[in-house]
Amino acid sequence: MRRVEVLIHPTCTSSYNLVKELSERGLLSKLVLRAAEEPIYTPKYRAFSVPWVIAENTSVMADPVSISDVEAILEEKKIEPIDPYTALKNTTLHSGYLSSVAALLVSLKPVLTRDVISVATRSPFDRSQCR
Repeated sequence: MRRVEVLIHPTCTSSYNLVKELSERGLLSKLVLRAAEEPIYTPKYRAFSVPWVIAENTSVMADPVSISDVEAILEEKKIEPIDPYTALKNTTLHSGYLSSVAALLVSLKPVLTRDVISVATRSPFDRSQCR
């Protein structure tokens, strides 16, 4: 089984709901929960939102994270990429940091990084595929 970590924050509703569902399904023992307030984790994984899922030291998904997404990661199943427009919109709206940056700068461009695109769409972003 692969090593899966989930960055959470104790005051985050999405984190609470995910941990509650993981507990109800008996999956907490199969992953490691990390507090996003621990200084090393947020910059190490460029985590701009919680929950933020890491598998084998690679960021793989950001909020919104469903229990079925986490189960698929734990079982090493392929996760179908999400429509990029919908994925980026949802991840930006669910992240206080990303939505604040976008609102302050009146642009999504500053938040459209390789890391954010990859975790939002659940698919590695390859700039060479861009035109």
